[in-house]
Amino acid sequence: MAESTNPKNLTMEIIKLLIQVAWADDQVTPEELAHITEFATKAGMSPEQLGILRQYLDASLPPPIPDFAFLKSHKEDVLLSVMQLIASDDIEDSEQEIMAEIEIMLS
Repeated sequence: MAESTNPKNLTMEIIKLLIQVAWADDQVTPEELAHITEFATKAGMSPEQLGILRQYLDASLPPPIPDFAFLKSHKEDVLLSVMQLIASDDIEDSEQEIMAEIEIMLS
């Protein structure tokens, strides 16, 4: 299987995007943290990877940049994942704005 179509790569790119969305309002809520951690755990991330993920979510590390060129070919999965994250807590204006921006970037 080509690396660009590997489901693990898609999962990692979606997680990178979810981290960006979670930080859109300058904070990661406990609900967002739980949602992203659960998504990553279900995707099979190792304990070491989950530790790094937590560092992104607690601002110990700067958020990674997702590969939008790759994500474009998986638009429906990406948008569904982002909508689920946004719905995990109170929807902020900044999260609605980033959702609109993501839809444009994936077009």
